[in-house]
Amino acid sequence: MPDTNAIEAVGLRFRYGREWALDGVSLDIPRRDVLCVIGANGAGKTTLLSLLGGMVLPQQGHVRVFGLDRWRDNFEIRKRSTFLLAEPAFGESLTPYEFLRFFAQIYAVPKAEFLERVKRLATDMNMTDHWNKPWQKLSLGMLKKTGLIAAFLPDAQLRIMDEPFAGGIDPMAMEALYTWIADAKSRGETILFSTQVLEQAESAADRILLLEAGSICALGTPSEIII
Repeated sequence: MPDTNAIEAVGLRFRYGREWALDGVSLDIPRRDVLCVIGANGAGKTTLLSLLGGMVLPQQGHVRVFGLDRWRDNFEIRKRSTFLLAEPAFGESLTPYEFLRFFAQIYAVPKAEFLERVKRLATDMNMTDHWNKPWQKLSLGMLKKTGLIAAFLPDAQLRIMDEPFAGGIDPMAMEALYTWIADAKSRGETILFSTQVLEQAESAADRILLLEAGSICALGTPSEIII
């Protein structure tokens, strides 16, 4: 496989009504990079991740992932990547385990591998005693943990996560997430996530992209960005 960038974005613009959420963002993300997008509320973080993750279509500009067109080849890209919403949606499944089993089937994870992986990931997140409970009996943090397990359950070359450290997860789960991100990088994966907390960006990311009012105002290593 050619060692192209994981993501190449050129001239991305997107607006809601008259307000530009993104205004001309261009960005290259190398393979095996861990990039954190940081910014205040309304800076454009979720919009940028949604465009790069194929959740919405840019009104101007284009995105390529693994050298493939984000929209023309969207199905092929989705087979090789995962996307975690800030507030995960679980469809019609009745319990976390049912959702994770269905999610694994979408990515064609063999049954034996699914059972091994889901047990290991759920143990890291302290979720094994809760994965057969109905959703209404779970806390906000448990719901977010289920989404995080799903994000790391299948094999993937790219994982995009909107605010993975938010949503009420406890310190133990945060430490597990730091480890998962580091392990994913060691496997050659590319990770893109957003946060509002500089400490999380500094601890997990190779590079930080600072967004302000829909534009990139800084991009570099944590030591270059955080003073």
